[in-house]
Amino acid sequence: MSLRESENPVAVALSAGADSTAALLWALGNFATERIIALHYHHNLRGPDADADCEHARRLAESLGVGFLTEKRPAGRPANESSLRDDRIRFLMAAARAAGAAAVIQGHHADDVAESLLMRLGRGSGTAGLSAPRPVSALPDGTPILRPLLALKKAELENLVRSARIAWRHDASNDDPSAATRNRIRHGVTKPWAEAIPGDAIAGAARTRMLLQEDDDALNAWAETLLTNTPGAGTNAEGTIRLPRPTPPRAVMRRVIHMISIRPATGTRIAAPAMDAMLDAIEEDRPHRTTLSPEFALRYRHGILTLSRNRTESLPRAEASLPVPGAAFWPDGASLTADYPIGAEHTVADNSLCVLIRPSEQATLRCTPRLSGDRYRPLGAPGTQKLHDAMINRKIPSAARNSLPVVRDDHGILWCPGLLPSELARLSESDLRPLRLTWNPPAAAYAALPVT
Repeated sequence: MSLRESENPVAVALSAGADSTAALLWALGNFATERIIALHYHHNLRGPDADADCEHARRLAESLGVGFLTEKRPAGRPANESSLRDDRIRFLMAAARAAGAAAVIQGHHADDVAESLLMRLGRGSGTAGLSAPRPVSALPDGTPILRPLLALKKAELENLVRSARIAWRHDASNDDPSAATRNRIRHGVTKPWAEAIPGDAIAGAARTRMLLQEDDDALNAWAETLLTNTPGAGTNAEGTIRLPRPTPPRAVMRRVIHMISIRPATGTRIAAPAMDAMLDAIEEDRPHRTTLSPEFALRYRHGILTLSRNRTESLPRAEASLPVPGAAFWPDGASLTADYPIGAEHTVADNSLCVLIRPSEQATLRCTPRLSGDRYRPLGAPGTQKLHDAMINRKIPSAARNSLPVVRDDHGILWCPGLLPSELARLSESDLRPLRLTWNPPAAAYAALPVT
């Protein structure tokens, strides 16, 4: 079903500037008014001016008969370019999800394309980066993004909005070259560059972006075909790829390696120097190995790429306190929560990632790495055993063992993800409020944990 045939709402990111106002007018020309909802993120940086932007966006939405959602950024949060962008994207995802929106429309234009191209040239970007922003892409949660105005210049959008007799707000911070990298590029690079180039440099940059997207899509399709048609290449964990002879071009192999490195099992992206070193080895047909993550490595030898698990164990997980109820968090995105669920049955529900145990006598539990000599008595076992032996018996991968938190109270070990709870954690008939422990591993790194 096409977007026009869908009955779901269509969201428009509305800053109240001319670009986003033009995007709202485009949406009104292509979708039923009642389907459109404007999303305004209040960055909370420019005091009354930011408040006025929000109020202008609200009144504009009301005057055009479209819905409106807004959120004000909490005071005190970091205000650098990266954090502001992340907060704005988070709002767009949450608001689009709340509205049930089929897509989010943004007002990027040809001037934005030129600025992005110049910025990314300085960062050493390839065709993927140089072909952004694209007409169609997606937010991190998969929500589609549409940018229908990329072929038009900013001045053309302003004329369009002006002809509709609609006022817009001007963000004065965009005029300050010291405020952001994009501002410095816009005022110190793009304008003199466009003036120095014969012809229409902005239109030329937009065409270059389009051509780079075509090349990038073609190279990605070639790489995906190579992966799909190679036995063993489609696995999420370990796999072997026998490269055809002659070896595909370097640009294709770069994408093959990138696609392997970003798979959920590896949970990482290969760094640029490591990528170049691997490509050099493939071109010269010499053995080479690079580490993708603490658990995975990529090896090349005699025309064969192999993704395999490292044999070394992972680093121990740092100790953390677990409030009851509450949660413990780690820098890699992992977390462990403790809560008292409503209506939980008085049985231990062990799926290796979540268990029900006896209520805690303590306000805080300890989450520690596996310690030398750790022993515990698994639920129902006649006696104790080494924690290390229990992990081996449960077939927990060696690379994951040190990274699993061990939950303890003052009496001893209560539970470790992947294992049965301890006898110390056994529920009794008198326990009216069982405690639920839930392990949330980082980036599916422990998908190999056994499930009972």
